Amino acid sequence: MKLIIQNSRSIFAFLLGALAAFYFKGCFPEPAIQPKIVKVDGKKYEVIASKSDTEYITKTEKKYVKGEDIYHDTTIFVEVPADVDTAAILLNFYTKNVFTDTFNIQYGKFIIRDTVQFNKVLGRSYYANLLVPVITNKQIVKERPKVQVFTGLGVGVYNKNINEVSAHLFLKTKKNTLFGVGAGVFDSKINYKFNILLKL
Repeated sequence: MKLIIQNSRSIFAFLLGALAAFYFKGCFPEPAIQPKIVKVDGKKYEVIASKSDTEYITKTEKKYVKGEDIYHDTTIFVEVPADVDTAAILLNFYTKNVFTDTFNIQYGKFIIRDTVQFNKVLGRSYYANLLVPVITNKQIVKERPKVQVFTGLGVGVYNKNINEVSAHLFLKTKKNTLFGVGAGVFDSKINYKFNILLKL
């Protein structure tokens, strides 16, 4: 133990230098294809799957507009013939006529109905019956892998006696590979250790 304390700076420098060498020698290469990253509540996640669903929802709407609320564009006056059927004109004037038109569009149809009397539109009703597409996009995400550093102490026991004390530093890569270095004292001598651990 005394030997470790006396050489603690050398051991610590060795541990850090070894890990730095692992890092800069390309032990942790970036993947060739960068994954798509999204932010959820300010935290970054990696997208592992995307899914899009389309659902059609029926929407029906009715509306009625009074004649006085309908915009009157232009009035064109024509010359009235001298010989006219006044009774027929009055009959047509008082008759209530209903005009209906249907417009088919991609998602359904619109029906417009105008009621005309006294030479003007008394009212207009709208009816719409549509299948409206609602698109839902879903993404399955996971936490981004990150490099982690672990440190600790180890001892070796032989014949019920502690015959080795060592310090270790491990670096876990984003692909779950562990690189480790260590330094310890065995038989009054300092020895150095290197470790590579792969996930099975």
